Amino acid sequence: MWIRWIKALVAVAVLLVAGLAGSIQWVVTVHPPRPTTAPAEIVRTHLTYPYGDTLAVLRVAGGPYALGWQQGRLVGERVRGGYRAILDHVAEGVESELGLPGWLAGPILDGVWWRLSPDVPRAFKEEMVGLADGAGVSYRTVCRIHAIPTLTEFNCASFAATSVASHGPLVHLRNLDWAVDSGIQRFAQVTVVEPAAGEPFVNLGWSGFIGAVSGINRAGISIAEITARSAAAALAGEPMVVRLRRVLQEATDLDRAVAILSRPPRTLGFNFVIAAAREDRAVAVESNRERVAVFQPGDPRESLGAMAPFARTLTGVVVRASLALDGAIRAVQTNLGNDPTRPGLEPPRGSGYTVRYVRQAELLAASEAGVTVERAKEIALAIAPKSNLQSVIYTYPFFHVANAAVAADPSDAARDAAKAARQPYRAFDLRDWFDLPPPLPGANLAAVPQSAPTPPATQTHAASRQGSG
Repeated sequence: MWIRWIKALVAVAVLLVAGLAGSIQWVVTVHPPRPTTAPAEIVRTHLTYPYGDTLAVLRVAGGPYALGWQQGRLVGERVRGGYRAILDHVAEGVESELGLPGWLAGPILDGVWWRLSPDVPRAFKEEMVGLADGAGVSYRTVCRIHAIPTLTEFNCASFAATSVASHGPLVHLRNLDWAVDSGIQRFAQVTVVEPAAGEPFVNLGWSGFIGAVSGINRAGISIAEITARSAAAALAGEPMVVRLRRVLQEATDLDRAVAILSRPPRTLGFNFVIAAAREDRAVAVESNRERVAVFQPGDPRESLGAMAPFARTLTGVVVRASLALDGAIRAVQTNLGNDPTRPGLEPPRGSGYTVRYVRQAELLAASEAGVTVERAKEIALAIAPKSNLQSVIYTYPFFHVANAAVAADPSDAARDAAKAARQPYRAFDLRDWFDLPPPLPGANLAAVPQSAPTPPATQTHAASRQGSG
């Protein structure tokens, strides 16, 4: 027991020293890039459409600085409120989990971003500068916010059912389970992005967050990620949220999306479910710092080797939670009961396996009438924990999104009632914003939304250098 305590104290000391040193190094080396966007582009007018008190739908266009600046000007108050909520939540975690003063959260995040920054594209940094300028926050604060996903876990679940299993268009579910106690759901946002270079896309997240964890682009590429803790990891490389943003902005087909996710340097362990609706294709991508494995729907490799007893392979479907089915990747995972220091693979355990993976797969297997949007909602609710922050169903050219409510009190019943999969899903149509590419031969796209359409905009704001919403 005392050995574990000594190891824990050493880990805390190392983290403390690294955080403070990283914060000092950040001041010396991490500088915001000089914007290259022309002023005429910055002052273009764009609109935001708020729905109720918690969801904003925002449309931005232009070069990197302009994209960030427009968002900051249009929803600056939401950006500042969301940043306070999540940074306070991280500070509480530093106190409760590490036993350190909460103010050290800032230096720790500085140190993380300092390590990640060399592999963050300049365009992304320029957009961060624009966001800081537009919202009236510091560039350093924006960097801290975008360092958080590298330090925290997204305990999620996802599947993508091709037409073989859906008996219709491809259906892709993404359940995001994370930090619901922070209240970040009060700042949920659908950001419609029309970049000067690359594919237009929709980023499903929160005000002031330009990385991506959920979203879909004009070409029908949709994304989902799940944290899959691994000993093969490093706090250096291109952050996951930046890499997924690149998938949305750069990929027009599934092969390109997989190539972006596979390219080194990678950071930590993640599983991804990526779908390409126009191609009626989907894959599960398992990755860590050292290795990447790609699985097709019904991939026979899932039922071979040491992981075969724990896999649930389905025809026409890829399904994932935090368990890796590649034996080499699973061998170094540090989640679901696995210890990389012991020889052999240990049976996975915990709800991340029994509920988010096994139960999800069993419900999909029982979908004899086909995996529809309504069936996806049922599955999302059945596997959602109380931390369920967001639930998204992509069925190109539509997507359906539900965000958690704020729990009425800390009780389990109130938290269960507030989870995202229990809330109404709002349906959106990409054709309201984009001219879509022509259908591929034999494409099977959804003809009508399978959720109630989102109501008309209730409020309009314009952004310019002189005013904001």
